Amino acid sequence: MIPHPKYLIDYGKVDPALGAAYMCSGLTAFAAMKKIGKLGPSDQVLVLGVGGVGMMGVQFAKALFGKGPLAADIDDVKLDAAMKAGASKTYNTKVDGAAKQLMADTGGGAYAVVDFVGSEKSFAFASQSVRRGGKVIIVGLFGGAMSMPIPMFPFRAISINGSMVGSLDETREMMELVRAGKVDPIPFTTRPLSAASQTLDDLRAGKITGRVVLTP
Repeated sequence: MIPHPKYLIDYGKVDPALGAAYMCSGLTAFAAMKKIGKLGPSDQVLVLGVGGVGMMGVQFAKALFGKGPLAADIDDVKLDAAMKAGASKTYNTKVDGAAKQLMADTGGGAYAVVDFVGSEKSFAFASQSVRRGGKVIIVGLFGGAMSMPIPMFPFRAISINGSMVGSLDETREMMELVRAGKVDPIPFTTRPLSAASQTLDDLRAGKITGRVVLTP
């Protein structure tokens, strides 16, 4: 079933279900974090949306940058899970003034905001939270449209990038971190394949923290 042995990746001692999650949401999060580049001593990364992919983003930000990122979401349960996973500070985007508080806490905003939601509201929060000269990396596919006055791009010197999945080389690099124990496992549960429809309903209702892996 595998077209070439190069696509067979050693997942080490991690649970096979978690290994499967790394090959999907893990690689998506890792590739997005790699697009940030190097951080300065005081630079901060904001993980916007800490569902299954965003939780992977928290872990890979820690591994790549040596410090926990900021995390933002509309769900306090997910924010609590992000703190337990190593986020340095959390923000509920439904709270009035959350973006202003983040700007104050970081002395002008995050250097990079990785938007794992990809909605109009999440992009609005990202654009309010990124510092001058910073980056917004959009990963999520929720949908909608964004609007920003064109002169704001040169005045603020920000860049907006998209990111989807990752390369085979990035996969190997990611799994080296996993096998070396440099990435803590995100919360995950397994369910039988027959529970696929119910799992999708739970996901839409926001009842899932981390990842659910369906097992045939």
